[in-house]
Amino acid sequence: MGDEFLNPVNYGIDRLKYRAAIYGYDKTNRASLTLGTYEALKKAAFDPYVALREAYFENRRYLIER
Repeated sequence: MGDEFLNPVNYGIDRLKYRAAIYGYDKTNRASLTLGTYEALKKAAFDPYVALREAYFENRRYLIER
């Protein structure tokens, strides 16, 4: 959320619909780049939800301790 204030697109483009389109494209592109990682997690895990939740918490702990 905080990065959105530093994104130059938010200041360089006045019309909300253009900013929304760029934001949507960016989020879709990031999701497509990590799809392989998600598929590998689903294959390796007995319960993908629990595995993803634990990975999230582990990453969050790492970021807090860093």
